Amino acid sequence: MQIYWYGESCFKLQSSDFTILIDPEAPKKAGLRGPNYKADIVLLSDPDSKDALKGKIAPESFCINEPGEYEVKNIFLEAFPYYDKNKISSVVYRLLFEDITFCFLGPINSVLPEEIVERIGEVDVLFVPVGDSGVLDADAADRLINEIEPKIIIPSNFYTEDLTIKRDKAEKILKKIGKKDIQSRDKLSINKRDFVGGDLLKEKAIVLEVKTL
Repeated sequence: MQIYWYGESCFKLQSSDFTILIDPEAPKKAGLRGPNYKADIVLLSDPDSKDALKGKIAPESFCINEPGEYEVKNIFLEAFPYYDKNKISSVVYRLLFEDITFCFLGPINSVLPEEIVERIGEVDVLFVPVGDSGVLDADAADRLINEIEPKIIIPSNFYTEDLTIKRDKAEKILKKIGKKDIQSRDKLSINKRDFVGGDLLKEKAIVLEVKTL
């Protein structure tokens, strides 16, 4: 499986025959190119964004933008509500894909309630926003990482070139978790074996470069 980052909260998980796309509009709203919309599953952190994407997401794509439990072609997903001022402002996702457990926090700006953390349970890969200015700052991100205890993290929503909104760099959170040697990569290739004593676990965090093509 390959993981690509398009900036902000947008990621693509791609296996040989299946694609999951998260928040495809997020990069474009921040001045970045973003991906095309072709995917088997599209996950949206913004519960109100589905209508705006009509005509862009293919009819055959299974699109999710609200809390609940889902099963799509043997991929199990659970979506949790994130509340801001007593209304759902974002949707957090946990999914099992090729025997790897992923959790996408989306552009949240505070730590999750304890009951949601407990329901998320064990996580192999946590996608966590770290750019302050509207999302988690380094202290809150560090606290949430310690509560969820993922095997590795992939930071999102941090400063990148050509971004038109204010974001902090990823270094703040990486230093907090002891990640000093920061080497980004254009994609992450992983499989379940990487989480059974593999070298990947030693890295703690993987920083991806924005995919532009």
